[in-house]
Amino acid sequence: MPLILVVDDCPDDRDICRFMLDDAESSHRFVTAESGEEAIEAIARERPDCVLLDHSLPDMTGLDVLKRLKDHPHGAALIMLTGNSSTEVAIEALRLGAADYVDKARLSRDALRRSVRNALEKRALVFERSKARRKLERTVEELKRRNQEIRSFYHTLSHELKTPLTAIQEFVALVLDGVAGPINDEQREYLDIARQNCGRVALHVNDILDITRLETGKLSLELGDVRVEDLLEEAVRAMESIAAERDITLRSRIEEGLPAVRADEARVAQIVGNLLGNALKFTEPGGWIELRARRVDDAWVEVAVRDAGKGIAPEVKDRVFDRLFQVGNGDSVLESGLGLGLNICRDLVELHGGRIDVDSEVGRGSTFRFTLPAIAPDPEVVSPPT
Repeated sequence: MPLILVVDDCPDDRDICRFMLDDAESSHRFVTAESGEEAIEAIARERPDCVLLDHSLPDMTGLDVLKRLKDHPHGAALIMLTGNSSTEVAIEALRLGAADYVDKARLSRDALRRSVRNALEKRALVFERSKARRKLERTVEELKRRNQEIRSFYHTLSHELKTPLTAIQEFVALVLDGVAGPINDEQREYLDIARQNCGRVALHVNDILDITRLETGKLSLELGDVRVEDLLEEAVRAMESIAAERDITLRSRIEEGLPAVRADEARVAQIVGNLLGNALKFTEPGGWIELRARRVDDAWVEVAVRDAGKGIAPEVKDRVFDRLFQVGNGDSVLESGLGLGLNICRDLVELHGGRIDVDSEVGRGSTFRFTLPAIAPDPEVVSPPT
């Protein structure tokens, strides 16, 4: 049962309001006040659901009451009542937080009930919105806290894994080199498998370390003048044996006379390696992969990895650079990775000031391209080409 505060210095007007609102169909509880000060005290004490506030009070106007209440949360739906119809008063009342404005000269039972009902419904909506906002704020804070915990866990886990993993790799290499004594062919085969899988795990650990450094801003670039053609030719050589094992043709098409770029050579090699690795993963035997490089304009060089692989569905294309997102390919967990590679590529490219994007068509393959700032005699600060 809603509690309604009627604020009016005229007893007859207070009784009329109570009579109009209370009947067998809809009943309310009422409290009254005869002045502005009494109204302010009653609102703080009684916490009414709705306030019918007369504009002409003996100690202040209804607008003065609204001004006093404006900066104090009270939760009541306020309706201004006045015998002096004034557009200016109505506008100011609504600006100060009144839910409605009713002219006493045109007051009727239906009009007053409708105004109170609408005001109470609006109050309920505001309350629910405020409740939802507080819940959302708590959820956001909890997600931030959990995200920080996950980041700390990643960082700690990767550091804790890196040292023993390095030791395992070194000791496996020592045994393969015969330092611990001769080994037979079967033992060498098993040790080679162990070494390869250690290398895969090491890549994942390094990815996790890179993600945490990128998030915390601790990953810095060691910039220098980099010849793109040399870097790409080295990337092709590094992947040629893997491509040959999978019966995939790996080729390059590099524009002559490319300018050097201002970049971190190791990080650009990491970007290209990730993109080539993904292309190999999603290209069937007998397919091909092409590494391209061209000058976009005087300020930018574009590098692209194009494949004739499975392609990416349109509904997920915009998510491929999201962290932990993976395009399903049916391979094992280690083979498919952790879903961090393309996310790292995007962040590294953006650290260089460039852009990365993808064009793809299911069944026709994909082209990943990114830009790097070219070194010019008179460099200008420009935006990466769209």
